[in-house]
Amino acid sequence: MRKRNKTVYYAHSMRKYGTNEEAKERELLERHFIQVIDPSQLPPQRSGYEAMRACFQLIETSATALAFSSYKGHIGKGVYREIEVARACGYPIYEIRHGKVNRWKGRLEVVDRNDWSVKYAKARKAA
Repeated sequence: MRKRNKTVYYAHSMRKYGTNEEAKERELLERHFIQVIDPSQLPPQRSGYEAMRACFQLIETSATALAFSSYKGHIGKGVYREIEVARACGYPIYEIRHGKVNRWKGRLEVVDRNDWSVKYAKARKAA
């Protein structure tokens, strides 16, 4: 398999950090892309705001694509906003699903504005 000549930012739920699922998804991305930027490997920040700001800066300055995965069928507000930043940069977006990495051109649908960590939104396929 030929790797995509892209540096991909791996947007995923903090609830996956340090899990076997995260390791499998990262391995999958490493097979598909030249470099993977994994926010779970960043030094701890003093606040959630600072952490997200650091992630947005990485997307804008170091990535050339974004790959995301859902957690329990949803994405949290952080992943939602990371996807928005990558879209604003004009980067291709990929979805990790069922052990595959596919280009995603769908839409984001906010489900529960009060649940920032898990059920904030769903990533829908394009109609």
